[in-house]
Amino acid sequence: MKQLLPVLALAASVCAGQTADQTHETLASAEDRVNALSRKVSQLLSPSPKEQELIAACKINCSTAQVQDGLRKISAERLVAMDAVVSQIHAEVDRYIIRTAHPKTPDLDHRGIESGLKQILSSAADMPPVALVSKSTGGYTLIVMYSLHKGDMMGPGATSVTLRSYRARGDRVELVDGTGSDMDGYGRVSVEELRSPTRDEAWILVSGYMTGANGPNARMRVYVCNSGKFRTMWMPANVWGTFTVRLTDGGFTVEGAYYRQDKKRRETYVLAPDGVYLVPSEN
Repeated sequence: MKQLLPVLALAASVCAGQTADQTHETLASAEDRVNALSRKVSQLLSPSPKEQELIAACKINCSTAQVQDGLRKISAERLVAMDAVVSQIHAEVDRYIIRTAHPKTPDLDHRGIESGLKQILSSAADMPPVALVSKSTGGYTLIVMYSLHKGDMMGPGATSVTLRSYRARGDRVELVDGTGSDMDGYGRVSVEELRSPTRDEAWILVSGYMTGANGPNARMRVYVCNSGKFRTMWMPANVWGTFTVRLTDGGFTVEGAYYRQDKKRRETYVLAPDGVYLVPSEN
């Protein structure tokens, strides 16, 4: 055994070095692939010779069916191609997380994942990526949120905002669920983990402002994650104004100025197992 100890120590050192090298290689290769995909986004935004021809014709007479139909077709084709590239970036993120998260550690190395995503998505992100970890009866869930910008496009096609969950299953981590496209097209997105009113669930508040809107059009959502599965708990109508969210022990507050209105917004919300409730004002 004494003779074997130096050999075992050397083997452990080599294995640890290989793991670090593999992680670095995964990070670097993922960053390279996302950068290449980001360049594709920029290329898609550059007008083709045919589009330049139609734009020039539109400056003279934009009412002809040939010009209008041609520009609409190019715009639709660009949106499809853009969505395909963004889907590839999401796939690269999934691949990186699945290969680098530590399924045997309680926090799934979420801080390392968050740091890695900031580097990988630096050229594509519209907000700093956020990684959280939630514990439930069935184990630990890694929750990741980030937003991808689509160049100079405005409205629903301007950003792709995603909240994704991953679960440790044996010796690997798997993608479980996502929140869909409800927040697509929104910028200045922020995410806050609320104090959950129930066991085995993570409550997450997401807010952002519609891109291209004629003023600050704010959207807010509360998502609940249970064992990796998301459901939308609160989805109020959009409100025009610039607001600040502050967390409380039982929920959160929303304060700020309404857009083009001479009044302020001061609202307090509390969380209950069956929903999010506005506390009646004393005024």
